[in-house]
Amino acid sequence: MKKEKKIQLIEFTPNPIIEFGMRLGRDELIAAGWSAFWTAIVKLGLVLWGADKISLEKQAIILALAGPLFEKPGLISAYIKDTIKLYKQTPESERASLSFYIKKVLKDSWPTLRADILYHDPGYTLILWLLIHSIPSASLLLVALLSAVSFSTAVVIAAGLDVLTIKLMYKRLTWKLQNAGFKKKTYYETRFLIDATDDERYSSDKVLGFLQEHFNLPSKFKHTNTDVYLNKYTEKVFNGRRPYLRFRQRTDENGKITKQAVQVMYTSSRQLHNKSDCLYRCFITPKEKFGYDLPLDLSMPWEPDQIQKEKIATVVKRLCNTKERKKVSFVREIIMADDNLFLSVDRPTDSDSGTNIYWLEIKVHEDLKRLKETSDFIAWKLPVRATTKMKCDDIENLANGEVSL
Repeated sequence: MKKEKKIQLIEFTPNPIIEFGMRLGRDELIAAGWSAFWTAIVKLGLVLWGADKISLEKQAIILALAGPLFEKPGLISAYIKDTIKLYKQTPESERASLSFYIKKVLKDSWPTLRADILYHDPGYTLILWLLIHSIPSASLLLVALLSAVSFSTAVVIAAGLDVLTIKLMYKRLTWKLQNAGFKKKTYYETRFLIDATDDERYSSDKVLGFLQEHFNLPSKFKHTNTDVYLNKYTEKVFNGRRPYLRFRQRTDENGKITKQAVQVMYTSSRQLHNKSDCLYRCFITPKEKFGYDLPLDLSMPWEPDQIQKEKIATVVKRLCNTKERKKVSFVREIIMADDNLFLSVDRPTDSDSGTNIYWLEIKVHEDLKRLKETSDFIAWKLPVRATTKMKCDDIENLANGEVSL
């Protein structure tokens, strides 16, 4: 009897400004309490200890700097709390050293600290200085209120600037990839899973023939891809773009090697909306692929050290962040049109999966309208499940028939 496992097939890439803004806002809200409290204390100290001897200009500067100096414990308090909770929940025999938990707090809180130091502190200080400077006779209560207003405004500015900085970092990375010799391709795709285990009408051959006839796609060919993935992705890298690094070897129907490449991909996912009513939700994955074709007359270099071109090897070594390797092998049958509509069925080889579950993919370069219309038709006519995951994420769940769609 097939063992069923519930899997999450759809993963959205959140809006980076909203996602980071909410995280930064939470941390800064906690810190705002510390900042407002200590700013008020400093103001009280100035009143009690002879504020009349200090010029209003200097008082404004002192009060504007007090918040950023005293807020830092509040800024990382949520991460300290989470780490303490993890420490308590971990069995005593399995607990790591104290340095591990300290590093964890610093690592988890670093995005907030970076945005706070680079953007929030300067923005908060400038805004509060301008407000206090414009109201020199502000009372103790008003100073605390102005501090809170400055904090909130600076959070929005900091979130936007941090996302912009990461975007520029991503642009710099892609420039380095292309400068090293990688060729860039950009396209959109939708991906479905189909289970033909109990119904031969939905076998990959029949589904592909049905789609070829309906969409009148003339070209049809077949090959086998063997992919080896060399890195783990982190969803928050580059504003939600997930990086994948892989080697790919392609063989034709006669077993002849037709492509050997190392590829770097950055993917995100979102729902594609339109003005017309539709029963189906269309989930698309924008992709930026940077590929370098390796010589066909040499053995496939499945490890970074085996790449002969030094620039490419250096890039791959830098992006390879794990010793684990994940292999995915699948037979791909393709139909496509001259205007770049690309449909394929990808069947895992017997070594990777013991099921009749396969992928159905649609790709276009720019025509999102056609992508949605094609996806809607497939969702209407075929028993599909949409997925936004890469094959290397799906393959372990599909292995040995563990998943029932």
